[in-house]
Amino acid sequence: MRKRAPRSPKRAERLRCPVILLSDKETGMTIESVDMNDLPPESASTTFAAPQAVEGSHGTYWFDALADVPAFAAVGGPDRVIASGSAHDKRGKLQKNSSETLDVLRHLEEKIRARADELELVDHDPQTGAETLVISYGITARAARTAVAMARSRGLRVGFLGIKSLFPVPLRTLKQALTTATRVVVAEENMHGLYRSVLERFAMGRKMVGVNAVGAMITPSQILSVLES
Repeated sequence: MRKRAPRSPKRAERLRCPVILLSDKETGMTIESVDMNDLPPESASTTFAAPQAVEGSHGTYWFDALADVPAFAAVGGPDRVIASGSAHDKRGKLQKNSSETLDVLRHLEEKIRARADELELVDHDPQTGAETLVISYGITARAARTAVAMARSRGLRVGFLGIKSLFPVPLRTLKQALTTATRVVVAEENMHGLYRSVLERFAMGRKMVGVNAVGAMITPSQILSVLES
């Protein structure tokens, strides 16, 4: 069963957040294709707070609650529009340490965190009664899915969670996937298990095992050997 949260290509505009597209050679050289018509529709339940008036102006960065997303002000319109990477208050005035400026900085993170469920994008393949959960992402997720299929063919009960949206951590599906698991195997192509260290705080004492490699891709057989141990 593949589970995907509703998403929209206009997410960056709705959340007023830049998008950075990351890829790698291995993913770029695969022969897989993407059917854009297969992408799920945008959730109709998502709403965002409208900007509030500030001294007769909408205020480009104005919000009431930290999770609010201010609407875009029209460039060339009656409101002053400021684009800046520097710390500033709700009116765009450059400041470093006022309480309002600190709220603006917190708001940049909180508006994303508050919509974690909406932003969640995962490939969840559960198995009833699975005591082991395999988690992976990126190119290694392909090897992990194959290893899970091999393990199941040998009678092992293993669940799979391929994470496509690493942050915010997809806690909703992660909690579901961990329901019967006593062991979590995280396969990722790095030296020490970077994402595993992030997931440990949500594992609630479950045994965490890493499958890691540097300079070479992780193979299904390497993951399978851990699942059989």
